[in-house]
Amino acid sequence: MADDDVLRDTDLLADVRSHPSVALMVAGANGQARRIAPGLFGADTTDAQRSEARLTLLGAIIRWTQHGADAVQQQTAGPFSLGVDARLSSGYRLWPSEVQQLREMSADHNHDARS
Repeated sequence: MADDDVLRDTDLLADVRSHPSVALMVAGANGQARRIAPGLFGADTTDAQRSEARLTLLGAIIRWTQHGADAVQQQTAGPFSLGVDARLSSGYRLWPSEVQQLREMSADHNHDARS
């Protein structure tokens, strides 16, 4: 774990921290964020920017740890049935909206640093 990582496993709630793969997930989330938003990693990143990025990554980690719970739901009414599959289909990746948020934060950071 790098000293300037946005998210650390100690930032997670106890039930999320107890997941057997959480260290790998945290490292992967930080790695993805570092690749797509490098401006968020460094000594001149503000506490506000780091906190906002931490919330984005935290949401992804929580989603990844809960992906197996109630993944397939089946409902039956008379002769009809409906199945809903809510399993994680994109793997352990940040959603496009999360990528966009991190990029915007990084762009804001780069703009602030030039001012």
